[in-house]
Amino acid sequence: MSATTFPIPIPQTFAAPRAAASLSLDKGLLYEVLALLVPAWAIVASGRPSAAAVWYYGLLAVFFLWHWVHKQPHRVSGLLLATLPAMGVFRNYFFYNSPQVFYLFALLLWAEFRRNEVRQMLRDRLVMGLIGFSVLYWWLSFLITTDYSANLRALELSLSIAGITLLYSEQSTFRTALLGVGLGILLQGGSLMGYGERLGFATVGGDLIGNPISFGVPAALLFLLSIAGNGRWILLKDSPLWRGLLVGLSGMALLLSTSRGSWLMAIAGLIVIFAFDRKQRPALILYMLGLLLVAAVFTQTEQGSTLSWYLEKTFGGDVTMAKRTTGRAEQWEAFPAILADSPLWGHGPGMARHVAAEYAGRYLALHSLYLQLGAELGFLGLLLLTVFAGFALRRAWYYAREFNEPVPLLGAVAYFTVALSVPAIDGATGMFLGLALLRMRRTVYRVARVSSAGADSTPRPMFEGEGTPA
Repeated sequence: MSATTFPIPIPQTFAAPRAAASLSLDKGLLYEVLALLVPAWAIVASGRPSAAAVWYYGLLAVFFLWHWVHKQPHRVSGLLLATLPAMGVFRNYFFYNSPQVFYLFALLLWAEFRRNEVRQMLRDRLVMGLIGFSVLYWWLSFLITTDYSANLRALELSLSIAGITLLYSEQSTFRTALLGVGLGILLQGGSLMGYGERLGFATVGGDLIGNPISFGVPAALLFLLSIAGNGRWILLKDSPLWRGLLVGLSGMALLLSTSRGSWLMAIAGLIVIFAFDRKQRPALILYMLGLLLVAAVFTQTEQGSTLSWYLEKTFGGDVTMAKRTTGRAEQWEAFPAILADSPLWGHGPGMARHVAAEYAGRYLALHSLYLQLGAELGFLGLLLLTVFAGFALRRAWYYAREFNEPVPLLGAVAYFTVALSVPAIDGATGMFLGLALLRMRRTVYRVARVSSAGADSTPRPMFEGEGTPA
C-alpha cells in the first residue's frame, strides 16, 4: 500500500547554513585571540598599558588585512567580539571611537563577500529597527548638541549586534569568539590583580584604566554561558572539568569586580536558567553553594575587605538608598519632574547630562537606559523602548518555551534588567542584547506515514530555514 508523507519541523537550535554537523573549536581564531591578548595583558602587568595598546592595535590591523585578502569577514567579526573587553581598555590609547569604525569595516566585508547572510539580517525587523533607530538617534543628538560624540555609542551598540547576528551563521567561529570573551576577561583580571582594590579597575603606569562594569559584564557572560546548557554555547559541553573551572574563575572575577550592575545581570540570568534549564538545576545549586563558600572565606581575608564593603553597601540593612545606588536614587527621584516639564518629546537627544545637572544637581550621565530615553525623548522614547523590549522578550521566550533554549531569554532579561542601573548603549552590554536577538534555525523533515505495507519511514532532510517566533 502507498504511504502519505507530511513535514515535521525539527528544531535545531544551533544549526546554520555554513555550520558543520558537529561543531568544533575554531582553532585559527583562538590562536589569533591568544596572540593578541596574552602579550598585551602581560605588557599591562609590567606597567606599560600604552605599549600594550600598540601591540593590540598593530597586530589587530595585520589580522584584519589578512582576513580581508582571504575574504573571511567572519574571522574579523569573531576577533571583534572575542577581544571586545580589551578594546574597551585600549581604545583610550588610540582612537576612542575605533570600535564603531571596526564594526563598520566588518559589516562592509560581510556585504562584499557574504551577501546572503546580510540579506537575511536585512529581513530581521528587530535588528534593522535597532540599527535604524541608533543612526537617527545619534544624528539628532549631533544636530542638537553639535558634538559628534553625543550618543555615538548607540552606534557601537547596534553595529556590534549586527556583527553578532552575522557571525551566528558561522557557528564554530561564533562560539569560539564567545569563549574568547571569557578567556580575555580572565587574562585582564590576572594582569590587573594587585593594581587596584576593584578587579578590572586600576591605576597602572600612572594611568587609570578599566571600569568595574566593563569588566563585570563579560565576566557575568562567561559565568552564565559556562552553566547554561552544560556550556555548549562555548563548546564545553563535553569538558566538565574545564567548565567547572571557568564557572569558578568567572564567578570570582564577577564578585571581585564589585560591579553591582553585573551582579544584577548574573542574578537575572541565573533565574532564567533555573526556570527553563531543568537539567542544570542540581549543578546550578552546587556551583552557587561553592561560590558562596569561597566568597565567604575570601571576605574574611585582608584582600577581601573591598568585596565585603560593597556587599554590605549593596545588601546591608542599615544602608540608605542613596548610598546603595551611588547617586542613582536622586536621578530616579527627579525623573517625574523631568518628564513633567517635557512629557511628549523629551528634552532632546544628547541632552541627558544637562538634564541631570539641572534636575539632579550633578553633571553626569543618567544611570539608566530608561532614564536617558525618558529624559531625551519623553514618553515617545519610553514607548519605543517598551515595544522593542516586548518583541525581543517575545522572540526569546518562544525559543525558551519551544526549543528548550534559555540563552536568548537570558540575554534579554539580563540586558533589560541592567538597563535600570546603566545606560546600556555600548558593546559590552550589547553582547547580551545580541544573544537575545538571535534567530534560531530549524530543519524540516518529510516523514512517511506507514499504512500496513510498511513504507520507508526513515526521516529525510528536506530543507533548512529560519525558525520564526510564533
